[in-house]
Amino acid sequence: MGFPGPNDGKLVADDAPDRLGEGEGGTVTVVLASRTGAMLQADAVHAMLEGVPGVTGVETAAGEGSGTLGFRLRYGAEDIRRSLFEAAVRNELCLLEVKRQHVSLEETFCKLTGGEKPPGGEAGRGPQPEQTPPLAA
Repeated sequence: MGFPGPNDGKLVADDAPDRLGEGEGGTVTVVLASRTGAMLQADAVHAMLEGVPGVTGVETAAGEGSGTLGFRLRYGAEDIRRSLFEAAVRNELCLLEVKRQHVSLEETFCKLTGGEKPPGGEAGRGPQPEQTPPLAA
C-alpha cells in the first residue's frame, strides 16, 4: 500500500535526513527588557525586530513578567543571533533569553510533500509496530 499524495511517487528530495532541513531556518524566541529601566513599547520593539537582517516574521510570545516582552522570530537560512544582539545593543535593550529552534524533519517532509503528514500515523510518532497475537498455551 502506497502513500498517495500530491507527489504520487515522484522523488521530491534525496539527501541524508540531517541535511534535508539545512537552510530552512527555524525560530528564535527572545525575551527583552530595557537596559535603562524605561517601559518598553511593544509596537516599537516589534518594528525594530522586523528590521533585523534575516528575520522573516515576528510574533508576540510570553515575556517574563513586568518590564519584559517576548517575541518569536522566524528566519531563513541565515543565523540571526548576531544581528539580533547588535540591534538590541543599539536600541538599549537587554536580551534576557534567546532560544533557537531549527525546522524539524517532519516540517521539512510536510513542506516537500505539500503538507501531507508522514506515513504511519500521528505527527512525530512514526510508524507503529505491528501487534503480535499472544501464543496459544
